[in-house]
Amino acid sequence: MVGRLLEIQDRGHYFSFIMTDGSGTAGFILLKDDRLSFIDKIGIEEGRYLRLGVRIRTSQEHNLLYEISLVNTLDDTNEITLHFAELIASHASGE
Repeated sequence: MVGRLLEIQDRGHYFSFIMTDGSGTAGFILLKDDRLSFIDKIGIEEGRYLRLGVRIRTSQEHNLLYEISLVNTLDDTNEITLHFAELIASHASGE
C-alpha cells in the first residue's frame, strides 16, 4: 500500500496511524519491537507518503487485521505516480 500519512500517535508499546491512498482511509496499529524501532529514525511524520508491505490476515465483515512487513518513506514522486497509475489500470481491467 502506498498512501499519505494523515495521523500518527505514539501509544507507548505501539504506533497507531491513519493513511489514505486517495480511494479511502485505513487505520493501522504497529507494535513496537526491535525490527520497527527505526520508525523514529527515518522521519515518519504526518503528510509524508509511505509504502507499507501489507497483507490481510483475517476479515470479519468490515474488521480487517493487517500484517505489516515493511514501512518506508517515499520521497520520489515518480514512485507515487506509478503506484496510482497501477491502481487505475487494475481497477479498469477488473482485477
